[in-house]
Amino acid sequence: MPFSTILVVSAFGFGFLSGVMSGARHTALVYLAENAHRRPETVQGWYFYNKTKYYRMILGGFRQGGSTSLRLAGWVAGSTMLDVLAEAA
Repeated sequence: MPFSTILVVSAFGFGFLSGVMSGARHTALVYLAENAHRRPETVQGWYFYNKTKYYRMILGGFRQGGSTSLRLAGWVAGSTMLDVLAEAA
């Protein structure tokens, strides 16, 4: 397996992990800001509040992770392609 392929796959994985972490944190803060005026008062209310927040964090994390990973892998693939083309010329 060529080194450039390993480099692009590694960039994709790193970008995905980085995007999931930052996207989930951002989504949690947005959810808190949107729902700060109506905080739950019962145990059941807190359960559903946190359950919904965690589901949205997972969705937002995967959405941002996919975006970040594709962006980073694209930049690395472009860079390695330019390097391979420069060596061939």
